[in-house]
Amino acid sequence: MAVIDFRKLDKLKDEKVDIKKVSTIASEILTPDKKRDESEKQHFHWLKICLIWFMGISFTAIAFVVVYHLITPESWRWLKVAEIANLEKMFVTGIGAALIGKFGNKLVD
Repeated sequence: MAVIDFRKLDKLKDEKVDIKKVSTIASEILTPDKKRDESEKQHFHWLKICLIWFMGISFTAIAFVVVYHLITPESWRWLKVAEIANLEKMFVTGIGAALIGKFGNKLVD
C-alpha cells in the first residue's frame, strides 16, 4: 500500500507550478504509448525510405546491365543469354508492378 507524504503535497501547493508542464506530464502518464507510437511511425518511415532507395538502385542496376548487354559486342558480355532473359523479365515485371501500383489505386477508387 502506497504511503502519501502530505508534507510534500503541502510544499507542492505552495510552489508555483506551470500548468502546461503539469498537463504535459499528466498526458504522458495517461497515454504512455503515444511516444512509442510516434517512435514506431518514425522507424517505419525510415524503413520505407531505405526500401525505396534500395529498390530504385536495384532497378537502375538491372536496367544498366540489360542495356549494356544489348549494345556491347558479345566478347564483352559476362552473362549468358538465359541470364539476360531472366533480367529482362525482372525488369519488365518491375515496370509492370510500378504501373499497376501507380494506377491501380485510381481504378479502385
